[in-house]
Amino acid sequence: PDANAAEALGRLPGVSIIRSGGEANKITLRGLNQNLTTITLDGVKLSPTDADSRGIDLSTISQGSLSGIVLSKAITSDMEAEAIAGNINFVTRTAPEIREIQVDAFGSYSAIENSAEQYNFLGRYGERFFDNSLGVQLFGNLERRVRSSEQYNVGIDELDLTDPDYQISDFQLKYTPEIRKRAGGKLLLDYRTPDNGIIKFNTEYNRTERRLSTIDRNYPITAGDVTFNFRGQDINTEIMNIALHGENYISDWQINWNMSYSESGSDTPYDYFMHLNEPSASANGEVVSGMYFVPENLRHTTDYEKLIPYALNNFDVAYFNRVESRISSNLDFEKTIFLDAKKAYNVFGFSGEVKFGGKYRSKYHRRKTTLRQGLYYNGIGNGFYNDVKLSDGSIVPKDFAAYGYEDLKIESNLILLTNFLDSSTRDLFGQYLLNPLIDADRVRDWYNLNINGFNKITNKYEYPVDNSDAGTNYNLTESISSGYIMNTLNIGTLATFIAGVRFEHDNNSYNAFYTNEEVTEFSVFSDTSITHNETIVLPNFHLILKPTDFMNLRFAAYRGIERPNFNYRLPTYIYGRNRVGGSGPYVKLGNPDLTNADAWNFEVNSQFFGNTIGLFSISAFYKKIENQVNQLWFVPIQNKETADSLGIVYPSDVPPFSTAYSLSYPYNTKNATRVWGFEFEHQLNFRYLPGLLSNIVLSYNFSIIKTESYTPVYNAVDYFVQLPGSPFPTKRTRVEISEAKTRTANSPELFGNVSLGYDIGGFSGRISYFYQSEYYNVYSGNSYANNIQKEFGRLDLSLKQQINDMLSVGLNVNNLTDAEEGAYLENKFVERRNDIASYRYGTTADLWLRVTL
Repeated sequence: PDANAAEALGRLPGVSIIRSGGEANKITLRGLNQNLTTITLDGVKLSPTDADSRGIDLSTISQGSLSGIVLSKAITSDMEAEAIAGNINFVTRTAPEIREIQVDAFGSYSAIENSAEQYNFLGRYGERFFDNSLGVQLFGNLERRVRSSEQYNVGIDELDLTDPDYQISDFQLKYTPEIRKRAGGKLLLDYRTPDNGIIKFNTEYNRTERRLSTIDRNYPITAGDVTFNFRGQDINTEIMNIALHGENYISDWQINWNMSYSESGSDTPYDYFMHLNEPSASANGEVVSGMYFVPENLRHTTDYEKLIPYALNNFDVAYFNRVESRISSNLDFEKTIFLDAKKAYNVFGFSGEVKFGGKYRSKYHRRKTTLRQGLYYNGIGNGFYNDVKLSDGSIVPKDFAAYGYEDLKIESNLILLTNFLDSSTRDLFGQYLLNPLIDADRVRDWYNLNINGFNKITNKYEYPVDNSDAGTNYNLTESISSGYIMNTLNIGTLATFIAGVRFEHDNNSYNAFYTNEEVTEFSVFSDTSITHNETIVLPNFHLILKPTDFMNLRFAAYRGIERPNFNYRLPTYIYGRNRVGGSGPYVKLGNPDLTNADAWNFEVNSQFFGNTIGLFSISAFYKKIENQVNQLWFVPIQNKETADSLGIVYPSDVPPFSTAYSLSYPYNTKNATRVWGFEFEHQLNFRYLPGLLSNIVLSYNFSIIKTESYTPVYNAVDYFVQLPGSPFPTKRTRVEISEAKTRTANSPELFGNVSLGYDIGGFSGRISYFYQSEYYNVYSGNSYANNIQKEFGRLDLSLKQQINDMLSVGLNVNNLTDAEEGAYLENKFVERRNDIASYRYGTTADLWLRVTL
């Protein structure tokens, strides 16, 4: 059994997996982001779990309650239109005729933590009552997993961006211990109606709790202090679905109807970031803290472990600099009702089916973040206080002893790193010493002790609310009405032609914040709202040919859409001199004029099948996506003409700054994105071979995908102006924004799976390999610093033994070779790549037992 639905999907052609902590949780289809793929349960769209994008965490969906997963890469008019890449429909099962009780128990091992303190229990009960009219199914799961990771990052100092020479500026080590817990349950009822139809009632709830810490330190080579960072997070994700679905018959008509409610939410009640410094200092001409001078020959090394001995590790002088505490939540709920009707016909010797229907979806989405900051570099009494303000308003002294800080270590009025250290160290990747380790429990105790710290003289909190980030909060409603009609025409057994058209209308309302004053930690924002209406017509054509009994051909042409991320179409207007995590001045704008992207999709698919060749399929496809949203991220703007070229209109038509500023702004690109490629899949067994060789099974698939999109870039251009009273022109420099043709980000050009298996008696074994070529993660605005994900390969093993009708056992080993992932920094102007990151999740193993009663 697969761990979750994403793992199962990852073996299909055209599907590549996105992992979190080594676990599959999202997918991309044909190299396109998940916004271009619809995820449905019995045809009903699931609520997204992301704060701003429309992605869904598939690791929350258990396999046990599903009868199958239908992957449609060429959609028809009766499917959701937001499926430029395709549609994934999870189909629930009906209750069995005979009582069935099944329990799966997993014991798991994580090599990266050398830990077997993991489990996964899944239970399923199914039975029919009242002469098999009523089916009842119950599902439940309880899981605990280690999802830790190790990482290093390398800073590159390009002495001259157009010169191939460079040096290492920094080496950072990062360790993220993480525990994930999941629990869920489902009740599924199905009733067989007198018209030979069925009514299903489905309700389910799943919750994932992540508790993780990120511990990192750096080794600065060229300049700067040694820094130690810690971030502790509790992240909870919940998904709930309630649906009433029917398939009934009235005369010759089949009626499918559905009423459903889907809700997802994610909250982070604890997100605490600590930043500490070990200053570079000397005494009597001798370096006493920070880093020794690193020789020139090591500033180009890839043997990064040679840099580590140059750190003095004088933790007794490292001090607490600042903290951030961020509490965030996002909520999404969606109500859906639809009705489909179809009827078969036979006219003039031609058979077929006519189908039409309508759907209404109403969505509410909200994101909220509260940021609090503490500035400990001001010292005792200025940033750190000895009292705490309780919820009833009373002010009392902090109880340092209750949280283990009765002997708080302080030097020069500053709080020291040594208050928070773990006694152990850790070798990352088996070769890089991470020292020190910060104790996560000590940090949580510090948070609980000080989060409500208060100065009763100045009437100030130790961690005052910082409103500079509050302007990005928002809520919205989306109302989407759709209808379609389609016809399926059969021309004997030779051909089937499907033609249809779908109409979709958006009626949305967006509520956000803006300010007419520069943002500070004391800012007060005003509410603002806009509406958006849009209608689109989506034709759809399919032709299926069956020229022989061993061959199918399918041709498809259809139009689909992509709706932008939730936070892109907001009427947001925020500007300031300094932003959290960066420098200013800056401007953040939403774009209420964004339209939905739309695409024409073309596909040819052929299948060949037979007892000897098995099933062989090949597909070719082409997609042209227009009006996609591009995002400017803090692009330098130096004059009003640049903003005018983007169609930006500021309040009162007055830019917020007379000097240069950085702009963040989404817009619809005028250049089309193109995606084309081929997919191959082959499944066969060797039953025609003699003896034991007949038990071999083989399957493989691979995809070759090419993409062409346009990325915002900016360039400094010199020009001359004639100033009054000057005899000579004066040179000026402005930034011009344009778009460069690139590959689509996060889209590998080659990926595939191969699985070799052996089945005999009750034994089944599979060894499989997944490969994914390199791809661009992020393009820089000037092409000097593109981030490229390295190619990746992973080997997995699965063994199963059926002992009898009631009992089976198995072993799954993932990432057998402990493969690592990583990234390059690319400078296209000098054709240079530098290793800048590596990530390790380690090998995991599951030993499982299944009991069926």
